[in-house]
Amino acid sequence: PQPQWPQQQQWPSQYGYPPGYATPTPKRSGWTPGAIIAVVGAALLVAGSLLDWVVVSSPFGEISRGGMDTDDGKLTVAAGGLGLLFFLIAASARTIAFHIIGAVTSLAGGAVALIDIIDVHDKAEDLGTEFASASVGIGLYVCVIGAIAGLVGGIIAAATSK
Repeated sequence: PQPQWPQQQQWPSQYGYPPGYATPTPKRSGWTPGAIIAVVGAALLVAGSLLDWVVVSSPFGEISRGGMDTDDGKLTVAAGGLGLLFFLIAASARTIAFHIIGAVTSLAGGAVALIDIIDVHDKAEDLGTEFASASVGIGLYVCVIGAIAGLVGGIIAAATSK
């Protein structure tokens, strides 16, 4: 006669998987907090490029010049747009390389905006008349804030993605 082996126990589905079976892990989204910060930062870099970069005031009125009126503004909007594209690809594909590339493009855009802030301050001091004054517009500050957020968010996203 054949030996009788005990029947394998059937596990009801309500109790989950039987011991020894690996529980499937759910797919993680690439939209980590770092990725969200990076995308928002790149979008701010683009938005800041469209705002006023320099404002000149005189008794006759105020004149402002936007970022898109300058070559540097076109560079920052390109850097922000590329950063945004790379961050979106990185979040969808969950790849570290695109987070790093996006962070570098944010850094480049921020460097351009920071240099322009320094240039506007220097030229405003050179103007130095009581009839007119020049100041940095809100757009340059938004660009720098966006670039910092893009850089930090990209680094955090790269460090936390698998």
